[in-house]
Amino acid sequence: MTVATVVVVSIAVPRSPSATLTGVNVFADRITYQTQVIDPDGAINNDTLKVRLSNQLEQYERSLPFGTSLGTFDGLMANTQYLLEIVANKGFGEERLASQRLKTYPKDGGAILDVRRIYDDISFDHRLEIDVAVYNDNQTYLSFALEYAFSYEYYQEYESESSSEEPLDYVSEPITESFSTIVISQYLSYETIVHLRLIGNREGQQIDIIAELINHQTFELQIYVGIEQVTTRSIELYFYPDSRVADNATYVVSIWRGNQKIDEKPIQIPAHSQEQYEMDIGVIFSSLRPLTEYTLFVRASFTNPDTLRKDTYTTEPLVIVTSGNYEYDLDVSENDTNYIAVVTLIDPHHNFQQFFYEVYQPDIPYPTGSGSSGFFSPENKTATLTIPKPPLAEYRIVIGVRNNTNYYRYDVLYTMAP
Repeated sequence: MTVATVVVVSIAVPRSPSATLTGVNVFADRITYQTQVIDPDGAINNDTLKVRLSNQLEQYERSLPFGTSLGTFDGLMANTQYLLEIVANKGFGEERLASQRLKTYPKDGGAILDVRRIYDDISFDHRLEIDVAVYNDNQTYLSFALEYAFSYEYYQEYESESSSEEPLDYVSEPITESFSTIVISQYLSYETIVHLRLIGNREGQQIDIIAELINHQTFELQIYVGIEQVTTRSIELYFYPDSRVADNATYVVSIWRGNQKIDEKPIQIPAHSQEQYEMDIGVIFSSLRPLTEYTLFVRASFTNPDTLRKDTYTTEPLVIVTSGNYEYDLDVSENDTNYIAVVTLIDPHHNFQQFFYEVYQPDIPYPTGSGSSGFFSPENKTATLTIPKPPLAEYRIVIGVRNNTNYYRYDVLYTMAP
């Protein structure tokens, strides 16, 4: 008797990327274009995506980003055939993803060549730089102008608001040169949409829309991480994720001592989170060494909504020194109206300069009452707090010590409730 074993191997085949050439405009010496490349499974090898213009005698090419982009090839020969194509390598040699055959020829008109968003968060000198080329050899147009308007997009639960069609308020900038860079000073947020129209004015008040473009900010992940608390043995971070990528992102925080990675933890994002800036998530590393420098990074892996590719992003390093060892003696007593807390610290590293208390009520995350007392000197660290008893049935009082300069460097010494 012979027994035959059949082994079935399942191979996941990546989805093919898609590429389109749109807004192609041909003139005597220039070809302009807009591309969109979507690669959801990362099939294209890095640095192999290109746009190329060629014929039997000439070849020009440049690297192409994923997502949507504008481009132009200039200095071309008139009345000449060219092949415009998007090419990439998926591991089996170069492939053509999209192409168009074109012939340069003289014509009147124009094109929007490039749009650059300049952000300066220090001086708030936000502006747009828009490159425009116009042609009018046959005097088809009396004049040219660039018109622009702004709208705003919102994400997730606010998307319905952006769909309401409100009339755009266009502003016109005259164009007097064959090649111009129009600079528009305007506060730009990442949600700002720029609507552009290149206008040609003919005789008899006839207006042609020669070129039209809607410009969105290229997607950039926005996450925020900071220091919540530092003690002698622990570091706690607060973290705000980017709700625009929602479930399509994972986050990991790692802690290093010198060149050695000490620990790494995934950041769990609650499923109900909607707002990007409202959710404060804590991550704690404990069992650390006192008075030791640590470096922390947050690494995000996410699906880029512009390109549908898997991207990664790593925050700038957070360098933190844990507090030095200290000892304390705390005495808490009470009378009819107050609690009296007296602390004596032996704090050779001068971690703390303040003795404080905070009062919390149920279901309220922030303190509803507080007070503090300073220490006279690093050598004489004795202080007293008189804490009025809250007129509440339920409350919680936290007593601790804190650094005056870095408020995240604190310790809770005692917690009490009625």
